[in-house]
Amino acid sequence: MGSFHRKKYSLPPMMKTIPCLVLALALCGAGLPGAPMPEPIAYTLRFPAPQTHYVEVEARVPTDGRPEIELMMAVWTPGSYLVREYARTVEAVAAATESGEPLPVEKTVKNRWRIGTRQAPRIVVKYRVYCREMSVRTNFVDSGFALINGAATFLTLADGPRRPHEVRLELPADWKVSASPLAPLPGGGEHAYGAEDFDTLVDSPVYAGNARTYPFEVAGKPHLLVNEGEDGVWDGPRSAADARKIVRTEVDFWGGPPYPRYVIFNLLTENGGGLEHKNACTLMSSHWRTRTREGYLEWLGLVGHEFFHAWNGKRLRPVELGPFDYEREVYTRGLWVVEGFTSYYGDLLVHRAGFSTVKEYLKGLSRSIDTLQTAPGRQIQPLDESSFDAWIKLYRRDENSNNSTISYYTKGEVVAFLLDARIRRATGGRRSLDDAMRLAFQRYSGERGFRPEELRKTLEEVAGTDLGDWLHRAVDTTEELDYAEALDWYGLRFTPDEEKTGKKDAEPQELPAGWLGMDVSSRDGRLTVTAVRRGTPGYEAGVNVGDEILAIDDLRVPPEGLEGRLKFYRPGEKATLLVARRDRLTRLPVTFGEKPKDRWKLEARPDATPGQKAHLAAWLEGKAGESRGEREEGSSGGCAALSPGSTFRSIRPIGRIRPIRRIKFPPLHLPGSPFDRDGADVALRRHEVVEEPAGGPFGVPFEGEHAGRILRGEGDVEGVERRREPLPHRLEVGLLPRPAVEEGLLLGPPGDPPQHLPLALREEALRDLLAVGHRLQVLDVHADLGAPHEAHQGHLVGVREVELQVAARFGERFQKRLSPGAVAEADRLRTGPQIGGEQGAQRSAPHHVLPPVLLEAEPVGALPFVRGERAPQPLGLGGGRIEPDRPDVDLAGPELQAGCGRAGREAGHQV
Repeated sequence: MGSFHRKKYSLPPMMKTIPCLVLALALCGAGLPGAPMPEPIAYTLRFPAPQTHYVEVEARVPTDGRPEIELMMAVWTPGSYLVREYARTVEAVAAATESGEPLPVEKTVKNRWRIGTRQAPRIVVKYRVYCREMSVRTNFVDSGFALINGAATFLTLADGPRRPHEVRLELPADWKVSASPLAPLPGGGEHAYGAEDFDTLVDSPVYAGNARTYPFEVAGKPHLLVNEGEDGVWDGPRSAADARKIVRTEVDFWGGPPYPRYVIFNLLTENGGGLEHKNACTLMSSHWRTRTREGYLEWLGLVGHEFFHAWNGKRLRPVELGPFDYEREVYTRGLWVVEGFTSYYGDLLVHRAGFSTVKEYLKGLSRSIDTLQTAPGRQIQPLDESSFDAWIKLYRRDENSNNSTISYYTKGEVVAFLLDARIRRATGGRRSLDDAMRLAFQRYSGERGFRPEELRKTLEEVAGTDLGDWLHRAVDTTEELDYAEALDWYGLRFTPDEEKTGKKDAEPQELPAGWLGMDVSSRDGRLTVTAVRRGTPGYEAGVNVGDEILAIDDLRVPPEGLEGRLKFYRPGEKATLLVARRDRLTRLPVTFGEKPKDRWKLEARPDATPGQKAHLAAWLEGKAGESRGEREEGSSGGCAALSPGSTFRSIRPIGRIRPIRRIKFPPLHLPGSPFDRDGADVALRRHEVVEEPAGGPFGVPFEGEHAGRILRGEGDVEGVERRREPLPHRLEVGLLPRPAVEEGLLLGPPGDPPQHLPLALREEALRDLLAVGHRLQVLDVHADLGAPHEAHQGHLVGVREVELQVAARFGERFQKRLSPGAVAEADRLRTGPQIGGEQGAQRSAPHHVLPPVLLEAEPVGALPFVRGERAPQPLGLGGGRIEPDRPDVDLAGPELQAGCGRAGREAGHQV
């Protein structure tokens, strides 16, 4: 059961509405479904004395004419797998008819109430909830704000979870803000929200108070950051800008947002934690997180983790996780995917968004590996069992948990890291776990859910190889994980011991101190043992949790001095430990050990090959492409010259549509040209969506269902956008000196020198111009090749990074955006940008300036040798070289001949 064995892979079934402000717009969206629905349960929440920590709830409950009804309260919150008995905070449940006639109420079990209705069409139920547990899953109310979580607040009909629910807030006079991912209730006035069913109500927190709010838009969808407790210490504008960048990065990763609106509740309460919801997440953190780099990166990682759940966990989920039974445990063996993979991608996408350095990211991943590899419980509890037992173990940790259990968060993250590397290696770098996640989401998200065997098949489909045995060992057993394959692929290693200390063998070294292998705490002048790890000297000597350490060899150990005292002992030496246990003095003979060295710190190998460096860069930058063969250092690797105005055309529109934000090409080193010293970048001059029924370049037909529809005259861009299908497109580019991009220069009309973009416009421009075009994985480079013997060869380029740099009109903002299908005439495009965005329309004008879009890619091979297949010969082979399209910029200087450039040399992008 629950086995990943290759032949047996199965599991048991089992906005604030602020008057006249933008927040009303930020949260408006799809209303309740228009189909006939049962009469809703309508709640009113009141806070007459918030300093007493109570919310008063009034519910108008339809009875459908029944003589009695039964109300129930959830006992747990999805995403937090522990029965929490929320009914313990409920007081004074009373019921009456709408005219005020009292009705009998009987509590039947711990979380249910039976009410006689006297066949009234609807009744009024009132009760109070005590709210003073500061966590992301419970309720908190005080004089400053209220956080209301549905499972801990709302009684509902035991037999009617699919019924609509409405929530109205009556706020204290000095509270001005409310926010929720719920849709504003049509005609409900301020602070009124609607949920299509109880699942949606439970999954949608409600905030009320005076938080600072930051609305923003990504991919056409409204988002809201709610900072409660900002108070001048927390950097609100910075957190909003960076949260937006993480949102954009993850939306790009998946290919589009799956929600109508999204709210990030960021409660600065000095507590910690995060909880995902379908259209929101709740975070708790310290006011001071923005004041240190390490603390701020942790907060960004929390944002990245919880937001990633909008796809993985809330929509792409094991079949057991929805619809929910809110009155008892829901068991699944798939939390290592829900939480472990999310832990992996949360930090990785924060790195890809540009917030952490490679060293910082590897440090965080190393910490997870170290936590796993130093936990004795990894040899006791398999990963799938950790998920199944979350209800009784992960959320009920005790002194022995580290010895007997592992976390599906931690081991799941490490397994995701190794699985990603395995897929990349099996496909020669062409595919990754990223692709598997997107494919699984396409197939199993929404109401569907996935079964274990379906997940395995999807992973194997992307990897192109059998993963059954590997997954079985990693998930269903306690076998040690093998890191060798991943380290070899990326050119990583675990830092050797001598380099961890920074000391050479010839230098004098301090002798190792004695080690007992236990955790202690000092409080009120007492030094107390809090944990003892299995197999350590303290464990073997019989030290117990709760023992008070008094002396070693009858010499008193100060409450703060155990670590210092152990420095006087050496591994292998014996001593007597004096402890107080239940007020009785006990002597324990102990033999000191040596503290295990930090074996699990990842770093790049100094002797990594160019190929390994390329694999590492592709992973950290989120790209997969053709595997490059390794060549001798300094060889050309097939890099061809690019002349101004060279046209890039997609020949294989692979994968779902994804906005292009930046396309980077290696900084070209052009000997004998004006770019010889600093190199050159390739700037996008034209982007065109191809809508005619035509094959790809050189007669290679475009792939995907959309191509067939176009050939039948049935294609449409909007439909493709909805279906997330591949879309043919073309790019036309020109060369731009590298310093121009770094200094914010822009290409102007043909013949004009690059112009400076005012600094004040850069951020505004990035904000105003949404992602352009669609995702490219392979581009065909038509180049004016310098060498005659290469005249008939085009070269494929695998895109490694996509991000728009800057874009703005001289002296003013972009006013509108192009729709995905908008294509302008070529001569007008040459005077400025006409680039597909997502909304509106933008007119061409002579003063428009081109957004410099950098292409960072790597040569893959000549066209006849694509993925081991022979491609059709290029058109126009009548002798002579392939001529580029008319150049957009006349760059003076001798003929340009490109080497592999800086990126090619450093990342080993050679063929």
